Amino acid sequence: MDTLVKGFIREKYGFIPTLEFEDRNIKDDLLMPWQQLSDSIPGRINKQIERIRRYADIGE
Repeated sequence: MDTLVKGFIREKYGFIPTLEFEDRNIKDDLLMPWQQLSDSIPGRINKQIERIRRYADIGE
């Protein structure tokens, strides 16, 4: 699984960082309490694993 995930990330999201940063204001409606975020992490990871598996099977 590690090799599959590394390849997916490298191909879909790879970039060379500019190391230039800017401050941004984050709207409150994009934030959630820690417990809610923590509870949602397993489901989010499982969705990404399924996406990567589909990508490996058929390509995107």
